Amino acid sequence: MASVLDSLIFSFHLRQYFVTCLRALFRELMILRGCFAVTDSATSSAYRYRTQLLIRGKSAMKILNKSGDSTLP
Repeated sequence: MASVLDSLIFSFHLRQYFVTCLRALFRELMILRGCFAVTDSATSSAYRYRTQLLIRGKSAMKILNKSGDSTLP
């Protein structure tokens, strides 16, 4: 019974990780689509969005490093 429960929990976490990766990939594709857009406003908006994502990622890494938790998915 415990192994069945463990496998269900593992598959749930694996599915959540897969969905998170797909969402991140979709966001990156939308950013690239904006970067290659014809209008300057779409391009600047995409660069601004990408910069915000990078800043958030760096902030999260700083928090993780300060807390001592180095386990990343």
